[in-house]
Amino acid sequence: MRLFNRLRHVVTADAHGMIDALEDKALLLRQGVREAEIALADKRARLDGMRAEVKQLIETQDRLDARIKGLDADVALALSAGEDDLARFTVRRLLPMQRERTQRAERLTVVKADAAALAEEVERQAEDLDALKLRVRERLAALEREGADPFAPAPVADEEIELELLRRRRAGEAG
Repeated sequence: MRLFNRLRHVVTADAHGMIDALEDKALLLRQGVREAEIALADKRARLDGMRAEVKQLIETQDRLDARIKGLDADVALALSAGEDDLARFTVRRLLPMQRERTQRAERLTVVKADAAALAEEVERQAEDLDALKLRVRERLAALEREGADPFAPAPVADEEIELELLRRRRAGEAG
């Protein structure tokens, strides 16, 4: 029975310690900054993926353009020689490539636009994150100077509002 009582006290003490840690404003501020950094890193990775896709699409388009140019020349040569069957054969190969080229060009346009929009968003959020880090550092320094009890209830700080807004923006973008 004593063992169970001790175990209960240990678990209760650990639970209270965890609650106290969650209430630590400094810890919450740092955690919010880390979450914002992670979200920004995720967007940067997504942007890198889009840029890689743009590069791959351009390379594919260049290869298709060269093949289409060659097939166009073959069609012209076959027609000038009066070889209609050979020209038809070449056109059968040419048309699907032209369709693929058109589809890839459309995809490239979409990906470029999305990447440009995401790049602007990443740049803006990087600036916001830098400003947030500065405000958090100032707030933490002020708490240390004041000798404030981090466990004492405090009014809602501007940093907390900023963190909540960042979380909601991220949730809105994800959903």
